[in-house]
Amino acid sequence: MRPCPNCPNGRLKRIARTSFGDFLFSIAGFLPYRCNVCKRQALGADWGRVAFLCACAVVVTGLGAINVRLRRRQAVFSRSAGAAMLPSGRAYGPALTSIPQSASDNVLTNEDVAAMGQVQMPSTVVNKLIRSQRHRFLIDAKSLVALKKAGVPEEVILTMIEVTQADGSPDAPADGLPTGPVHVAAETVPGTPLQ
Repeated sequence: MRPCPNCPNGRLKRIARTSFGDFLFSIAGFLPYRCNVCKRQALGADWGRVAFLCACAVVVTGLGAINVRLRRRQAVFSRSAGAAMLPSGRAYGPALTSIPQSASDNVLTNEDVAAMGQVQMPSTVVNKLIRSQRHRFLIDAKSLVALKKAGVPEEVILTMIEVTQADGSPDAPADGLPTGPVHVAAETVPGTPLQ
């Protein structure tokens, strides 16, 4: 039995909890005792329960800190992945921003190939996707330079040129002028023989 702090000969004896305060203190590890001599009531610590509660508090705090760090890392990774998969047209120059925005989502464009080049997608995967999916590529000089700056391999660019030429729809010149021979009708003057 524990000695009484109020009298030299008294001993503390465990008693039942009677008040609401006794129940609250017992949750924290402090139980009610009463002296067998002076009959005064005192609180005594149950160190086993106190140590257990402290260990639980440390574990809960550690798990909460780990959860917060994991959520922050996941948020940073989500933002970086979104920036890599959905790049802005400004990053690839003006040639990619000229792609019509009304094209269907399942049509492969220069911007899609540039995005795959930036995340270092294997050339075999990109070439297979180009040959198996609908596409609408711009293969003029500015567009090819923008693709090269975006990290697209040369074999992928060659595949884009091949499939575009195989479709029979090469890009028109930027200035809109015809590239074939131009036939100019000669003005006929009355009284002169035709050649």
